[in-house]
Amino acid sequence: MRIFIIHGWGGNPEEGWFPSLKEKLVALGHEVMIPNMPNTDVPIIEPWVSYISKLVGEPDENTILIGHSIGTQAIMRYLDTIKKPVKATILVAGWFKLKNLESEDEWKIAKPWLETTINLDRVKQNAGKVFVFLSDDDPWVPLEENKEIFEKQLNAKVKVEIGKGHLSGEHGIFEFPQLVDTIKNLL
Repeated sequence: MRIFIIHGWGGNPEEGWFPSLKEKLVALGHEVMIPNMPNTDVPIIEPWVSYISKLVGEPDENTILIGHSIGTQAIMRYLDTIKKPVKATILVAGWFKLKNLESEDEWKIAKPWLETTINLDRVKQNAGKVFVFLSDDDPWVPLEENKEIFEKQLNAKVKVEIGKGHLSGEHGIFEFPQLVDTIKNLL
């Protein structure tokens, strides 16, 4: 499998659970890429989607996409542009709605991601099997609103983690065995 892990806003390939997940997946024989996304502190839709498109090249049944936070948004927007489905899409701390952004600048950066439409029918058609991991105490991702959209619009299998914040290193998540198990079960 070719597995692409797309970090979130302000993120990088060495944060949180990304290195341990990559290590475990490489040990299982997979090709794993965790790119540094462009302009990570001020993520913009088009450059992120273009970057994923160039990185993936020709998507196919041996492609798995994993995203964290705004990386999930970028992946869904990428899936909205392709013509051939991937094997699976795994969205961690994914969102369509946000809360508690701390400044006007944060809302300004998030606004296009929140307001620019995604064709969820096309995403569903191209996403393969969809798995979503959310936390019951994520400070930025309102659980029920987002969970409902993922389940109803993308037919996703949603797993709610208890007390894991934004499912990031910032919230103490450096291992993610549930994600490894999800990928093993796909194969």
